[in-house]
Amino acid sequence: MTNSSKHQLVERLDFMAGGGKMGVSDPLPKQQVQPKAHRTRTMEEIDSLVRDNSIVENIVTIPSEDMTRAGFEIITEDEATKSKIEEKLNALDFNGALQLALMYKRKYGDGFISIGVTQTVDFELSDPMNPNQVKSVDYIHPFSPKLLSTIELNEDVFDINYGEPSLYKIKGKSKTADVDPSRVMRFSQGREENEIYGRSVLEPMFDIVKVFDIALWSTGQILFDYTFKVMKTKDAETLTREEMQEARLLMDFMFRTEALAILSPEEDIQRHTANVGGISELLNFMWEALSGAAKMPKNVILGQQQGTITGGQYDILNYFNRVEADQENILKPYIMDFIKLLCQSSEINKPDFEFDIEFNSLWSLDDNEQADVDLKNAQTDQIYMQWGVLMDSDVREKRFPDLPPLEEEEEEDTTPEEEEDPEEDMTTIEESEEEEEPEE
Repeated sequence: MTNSSKHQLVERLDFMAGGGKMGVSDPLPKQQVQPKAHRTRTMEEIDSLVRDNSIVENIVTIPSEDMTRAGFEIITEDEATKSKIEEKLNALDFNGALQLALMYKRKYGDGFISIGVTQTVDFELSDPMNPNQVKSVDYIHPFSPKLLSTIELNEDVFDINYGEPSLYKIKGKSKTADVDPSRVMRFSQGREENEIYGRSVLEPMFDIVKVFDIALWSTGQILFDYTFKVMKTKDAETLTREEMQEARLLMDFMFRTEALAILSPEEDIQRHTANVGGISELLNFMWEALSGAAKMPKNVILGQQQGTITGGQYDILNYFNRVEADQENILKPYIMDFIKLLCQSSEINKPDFEFDIEFNSLWSLDDNEQADVDLKNAQTDQIYMQWGVLMDSDVREKRFPDLPPLEEEEEEDTTPEEEEDPEEDMTTIEESEEEEEPEE
């Protein structure tokens, strides 16, 4: 049996051969993504970046403001205890402390709130805080990682608190204090396994921020030299450096406005404009890259969005949905634990207080969009009522929950009718019959 049926190597002479696609001379398969050496930015570098660039400052501060600006509502049937808790939270400026701690988290990777309490027994800051021994919560102070000497982590993988702080060493004026984690709220992001500190939101987008800064500077230079003048004269070659400089200053001063120029036939003055074609596409690309890295729409970064959404602004809606998810996943556990601590203290003294919290809405539709939604809802309710799917009371309860039910309103409007005297009725009937009796 011959080997003629086996595949034979064929030398190709077209572009599929060695010098063409995927060959030794093809540069495409040789390209590889080279990972950059990660560089941790110091807090001083981050401070300088935020101070010098207002857009970067917005990226750091606006999300933390959005997470806390609308506040939250305590849901409970015990209105008296709720009023005491809200009064205490306002006295402590709890909302402001949360906002500042969240800002530190975005800026440096970590934000903290210290909880100052008075206890019924003597204690050290390194002792765990027993909520049953708390007499009062006196103060809360947000602070940044700048005040930390170090954080000791729990490295026991079989412990329930694995990876969590076991002790904070906080700097003081004269010495470093050991503080138990139960006395500190910590907000952290971007922290990987066995890492002590979190990562600033600005670190992975540092190159994009650099490009944005360059684009801002370059655009300013283009605008500064957007128009310039050119003068042609035969005497240019004979002028000295000093005379050239004097002529340039004089013409620059004289021809900044629409002035009259008197020239000889051999001289000429022209105004030239810089060509900015294509710069809009470049700036749009820069904004898209910056928005994607910050996970914030352009209008939000610019501070133009205040919670009112018009039709088609799905990027704004997605941003607020992301903020609302962070409220539920990040903020709510801390708020619940802190309110429980207040309830167990001697100030409130309601350890069995049952409650929940709901965050107030961050956004609303503009008037035109809301009117359109209300109209469609009214048309839908009308169809359901015509087909017997819903009753009047169902629509009233669904669309206007603050109004009293129809049954109560009808009872209030109904007054008892006066009972009629039957003798008066009979007298009225007899009189009527006498009047109708025909004359003889």
